[in-house]
Amino acid sequence: MGGFLEEFVADSGSRTHGFPSTDKVCGAVQGGCYQLFSSGNRVTWAKGAGHHFTVGDFRKAWRRAGYASGKLGYPIGDKRCGLPAGGCYQSFQKGSVHWSSATGAHWSTGGIRREWASYGWERGILGYPESDERCNSGGCWQWFQHGVVEWKPGRGTWATPDFRPVVRRTTAADVEDTYRSGCPVGPSSLRTITMSYWGFDGRARRGVMIVRSSMVDGVVAAFEEAYRARYEIYRMDNPNRWGGDDPKQMYANNTSGFNCRSVVGNPYAVSPHSYGIAVDINTVQNPYKDARGTWWPSNGHKYILGGGLNRPKEHPAVLTTGSTIVKALEKRGWFWGGRWANRDYQHFEND
Repeated sequence: MGGFLEEFVADSGSRTHGFPSTDKVCGAVQGGCYQLFSSGNRVTWAKGAGHHFTVGDFRKAWRRAGYASGKLGYPIGDKRCGLPAGGCYQSFQKGSVHWSSATGAHWSTGGIRREWASYGWERGILGYPESDERCNSGGCWQWFQHGVVEWKPGRGTWATPDFRPVVRRTTAADVEDTYRSGCPVGPSSLRTITMSYWGFDGRARRGVMIVRSSMVDGVVAAFEEAYRARYEIYRMDNPNRWGGDDPKQMYANNTSGFNCRSVVGNPYAVSPHSYGIAVDINTVQNPYKDARGTWWPSNGHKYILGGGLNRPKEHPAVLTTGSTIVKALEKRGWFWGGRWANRDYQHFEND
């Protein structure tokens, strides 16, 4: 028996697998061997792969992939657990099987698996696979908890994560550097939204935005329209990252909502952001002209582009009256600052 017996003993023996129901059988693909057990589990061996059990749902997923002669090849490791949500995985020569109680066990391989990996595996924006890879004459695809990964000849592989907005009550930690006693509204009147957006590199990310509770539905609907249209946003982080300093977060090209502060360039005026009823979008590509005629941020000056209502589309993030996010917010009662005489191309507010 050699390695077959060692693997059997190491993996809890008959308590897990029952007893052998066949002798060792060799002559399989790649010169491999296998042995079946009364539980239905099997231990396999191939040169370079070693001896490994496949059990339960993992064995069924491997069978759907065509066993050793199929999409996955031989197992190169035993089942391993400890993933998020109590998940487990098993590695194979050409891919892997991942399992969670919510999704079951599904295999992935090739370019689709690499794309999933680039988004952080099951810990990332896509979550666990909800199906095996499927193909037809037009290409291949695989469904995940929070999106789909596709491949087509001539285009390659790409992921489309779900927009998936998550709204929760804002905590004191959420506004640690953007709220203080005496501000017009506090955490109880705010909501923290986590949602997907397309980055400038064409990849989806999860961003955070804090707005007044009454603004949530309109903000979520408008940003979902922008997401469907693949409008790109450089970043969407909590302003705490910059200590609530608006010139710094403008320079960092951050898209954000609530921030209890004065108007940049006019320290005597309270910003609408203090009420949670304003949003700034792609601040570098959409600069702001204060009452003294100064444009902010300094690294956005090349995007002033004449300072008219509709600037040339020198960059996909430049906002005009025809931009999806502008139209989506305006039809929900928001006003765009690009229409002011002192242009504020990044700014939207809703009273």
